[in-house]
Order: sequence, then structure tokens, then C-alpha cells
Amino acid sequence: MEECRGNGENEDVLSSHRATGRSRVSRFVLGFYRSEEHGGEALREARKKGFRRSAAIHRASDGGLNHFHDGFGPRDRAAFGIAMALAVTVLAVIAGIPSMAVVPCALCGFLVAWFGTLWLGLGIRSRVLRGYRGFVLPGESLVVVEATKEEAADVIAVLRHIANPSVFAIRPGPSFTASTETTGQRREPTTMASLPDCAAELATSHELESSTRSRPLLPILRDCEVIIERARADLAEAARLEYGVTHAAEWLLDNAYLIRSNIADIRHNLPDNHNKILPVLTDRSCPVRLRVYHLAADLIDRTGYRLGRRTSSVFSTPISISLR
Repeated sequence: MEECRGNGENEDVLSSHRATGRSRVSRFVLGFYRSEEHGGEALREARKKGFRRSAAIHRASDGGLNHFHDGFGPRDRAAFGIAMALAVTVLAVIAGIPSMAVVPCALCGFLVAWFGTLWLGLGIRSRVLRGYRGFVLPGESLVVVEATKEEAADVIAVLRHIANPSVFAIRPGPSFTASTETTGQRREPTTMASLPDCAAELATSHELESSTRSRPLLPILRDCEVIIERARADLAEAARLEYGVTHAAEWLLDNAYLIRSNIADIRHNLPDNHNKILPVLTDRSCPVRLRVYHLAADLIDRTGYRLGRRTSSVFSTPISISLR
């Protein structure tokens, strides 16, 4: 998710991988306005500029919601298509068209109505608007515009031209569920001197199963790769739209090749039968039961996500024997 305050200063960028779009290339541009008048004006301007897949949500001071230009859902399009098919059938009978040709005509009428509403871009589907209305505060209006990657900059410019809105651009992305559960807040980083003791304690706490079959790591690696690449694409688009990005985001944009090379090394060096030969934990609460996976996750957590050659060596020494 990319955010831009209307005054153009102190712009922030937030990344989000919430899958919200129908199209693989579309994104939703959201403009939050402080009044219904400004929201309505922005919606009219967007539709005047040809962005027909647009709608607005206004929340009254008492909490009531109003939708403007919410589009046809599948049921609405189906009902409209059936009505069109019946109308075409009646006209075909009146015109004396042979009965064998009536059915194709009715089918064409249904398809025209079904796809025509999508092509015309009659607003935004109510299901999509329902997903965003929880962000609208009393007295605010939200304008939602569905646009392609190429149109996003123009849509943002149109929305920012009205009043002083907060504008977000959200692109669809895959959902990602962490493979390990985390409870509470992130722990404080462990000192280098304490790492061996932590590793030894962790090694003795693990109960190993006699079987060595577990879920392979390569599908998880692919999931992580997809998430990183989508995040990088989000940040690259944010930079193209002239949003401000953090130093960490700049590092990711400049050093994505390092991440790709490390992923390639893992694929090259990880044995194909790793899920059949490496020790497996008896704990079945985690989808990945490979012991080395949990050791790596614990090391990353204990070092505050600051991994280095020395920390890896110090942590792995007490447990290297137990992995044989």
C-alpha cells in the first residue's frame, strides 16, 4: 500500500499484499476526503476524465453509510443479461426470425449484457466497497478508483487536485502466512556471549521423531521469493509515482540481486531429498517440522534479524553434533 499526503510533504510508503483486485494488472486508488462535497467533486472529476470504474463511500456523522456508483456484481450482471436475452427473444419473434436463430440471438444478448457492464466500467463492485468502508471515519468520504498500472499516476493526480486528500494506491498481491507462530512482541537481541548457551538449551529442548519425512523447503522458498519480488515491485512503483521511500526500501531496491543470488544458492545446494534425510521434530503444530528450519528461525529471532558469519558460527557450534 502506498500512501501520499495531499500537501506533498512527509510522504510515506507502506507496503501491503492484500489481494483486493479482480485483474492481475489493476490496482485500487483510494482518496480520503474530509467532507461529502469534496468526495463527490473528486468522484465526478475522475469519471469525467474517463475513469468509469470508480465509486464513493460517505459516512455520515451518525455512522450511516452511503455508496455512490457501486457497480454490478455477478448476480446483478446475470439478471441484467437474462433480461437482455428475453428482450432480444421477444424482438426476434416479432421480427419473424426463424426459431433456430432465436436461441443464438438470445445468447448473444446475454453475453453482450454480461461483458458490456464490465467494459463500460459501471462503478465498483459492492463487495470491494464493503472491504474499504471500515476505514471511513464519520464525516469522511472515500473515493475508490480501479485503474491499471499505467493509469495509476493520472488517477492520483486527479484525486489530489481536489481539496487536500490522503491518497493510497493498493495493488493486488498473494497472501502469505508465516510458517511459524509468533506470540507477543519481538524478543530483545541476545548478546554474542549468550548465543552458545541459548543454542545448547534449544538443542536439548527438541524432541526428534524416528521418521525423517517432512514438508520440503523449496515450496516455502518459492513463496518467500514471490513475496519479496512483489514487495520490490510495490516499492519500485511507489518510487515511479514519486512517493517517499524509507532507507530500508531503498536498500531493497538497490540490492535485490543479492537476495536473488542467495535464493539461487539455496536451490543449488539444498539436496533434493532433504525432507527425507534431515532430523524431524515430533511437534506437529508447525507446518514445517525440519529441525534445521526451526534452528535457523530461532537464530534469526535471537539476533534481532542481524545475521552474520560470526553469529551463525557461534550459534551452530553447540548443536552441530546433535544434527549428525
